[in-house]
Amino acid sequence: MASWHLWRLAVIRSPAGVSTGSMTAPAPEPEPELLPREHQRVLWLAGRLATAETLEQACRVGVDAVREFGEAERGYCVLVDAAHDLVWSESGDEREWSAERGLIGAVARTGGTLVVEHAGDDPRFVPSLDDPEGDGRQRLMLVPLCGDDGVVHAVLVAARSAATPAFGPRSRARLGEFARRAGPMLEHLSAVLDVEDALEQENDSPFRAEALDEHRQGPRHGDVVRVTPGWIGRTFWVIAAAFVAGVLFIGFASLDRYSSGVGVVRARDRVAVVTPHAGTVDALVVSVGQRVAAGDVLVRLDAAMLRDELRRLDAEHEVRLRNRMLDPRDEAAAQAVMSLASRREAVADQLREREIRAPRGGRVIDVRAQPGHAVAPGDVLLTVGEPEGELQLWALLPGDDRPQMAPGMHVRFQIPGYRHGHQWFPVVAVDDAVVGPQQAARMLGPQVGDSVPPIGASVLVRATIPRSTFSTDLHDYRYHDGMVGMAEVRLEREPLFFVLFPFLEPLRR
Repeated sequence: MASWHLWRLAVIRSPAGVSTGSMTAPAPEPEPELLPREHQRVLWLAGRLATAETLEQACRVGVDAVREFGEAERGYCVLVDAAHDLVWSESGDEREWSAERGLIGAVARTGGTLVVEHAGDDPRFVPSLDDPEGDGRQRLMLVPLCGDDGVVHAVLVAARSAATPAFGPRSRARLGEFARRAGPMLEHLSAVLDVEDALEQENDSPFRAEALDEHRQGPRHGDVVRVTPGWIGRTFWVIAAAFVAGVLFIGFASLDRYSSGVGVVRARDRVAVVTPHAGTVDALVVSVGQRVAAGDVLVRLDAAMLRDELRRLDAEHEVRLRNRMLDPRDEAAAQAVMSLASRREAVADQLREREIRAPRGGRVIDVRAQPGHAVAPGDVLLTVGEPEGELQLWALLPGDDRPQMAPGMHVRFQIPGYRHGHQWFPVVAVDDAVVGPQQAARMLGPQVGDSVPPIGASVLVRATIPRSTFSTDLHDYRYHDGMVGMAEVRLEREPLFFVLFPFLEPLRR
């Protein structure tokens, strides 16, 4: 990309600084005075150039001004390199061409505003340079950005389609006022970038900048040139102290190795009541909080067909029994009565099986079935037990860690979403067998078995939860049966030194 330089040329301007692209153009309309709100907007947008650090940022501000003040459909901000007689764009395509070409080159050479009502009629128009997105019939207004010395630093291009109104005096006045305010700021930015380029070239020297400064002061006899800052010596001791602290930390620190898995909160005094048959819930006999005794009916499944069958068998049994009593010697009638009695008993047993009864006494804690719900064998209908019963943590941990686990260790339990809410619980039992994912889900029970992600071969570890609540930063919360979290058991503690340098592990033996 061509470097940025100032360009001092004689500025050729048409009357009022506006050219229409014709040799005998009429005098343009006088530019109206800006309204206070328009003037404020022009000053604000021009002031954004003061914060620009690159030419690309400055061009973006120029394009915003073209679209707002010129009410243009398209806008461009093109930069000028006078030393090489070039014009280029800082947009994504980074176009570059000679200042002798196009309407933009004409404005860069003359320094006057140019308004073209039909771009294709002007012989200086080059579509690929002046307006690559146009169709040749567009209206164009080109405004130069000049510094305090009259040098053109950039050209603003506003484009409208032929179907839109021409650029009026107010559009030219607003964009011209912006150019007058922004030109000196762009000149200042170019000077800053020139100085930065010079400093970068100077830094490419093989000699240190401090040594060059000492050399420019003239020859001096005596001690060697000392250009090292005083803080260098103090920094050395800081680095040395940090190194010693790091060595001591590696030598004495240690790391804990954990066995991680899934933990589930389970209530020991609760029993999940499941259905052994498929069907539809016909009636829910109990409600939440109701106390029941062992054997009480809890739920009745739909058994309309069985009841109809039982009524039919009862009626037929009465008929067969009457015939038997009329002729006691009729063996066929006796055999039919006995067969009907057996069938009646079988249907009655099936009808009793459609009544789900309480396996133990307690309170109804959780009801999941509702009348009309279809259920399958093994579905949980409700839970019976004691609400304030003992809680345990059941943790499924990797089976490979089973040899290092034993009762008396502690398991760390953390529920996702509760910051600083982890607790440590004592391990009371560790299963001997390592089981697969399906067996592990059955061990957890039908209520939560499906919600635990499989972790492969695992071992079940049970721990006692001494408190029914856990604490976070600000609040206390209760544990509930079925809550799932992350469980960890600390297996061993290793020195950090041997973790970082495992090849020295034989030295510990």
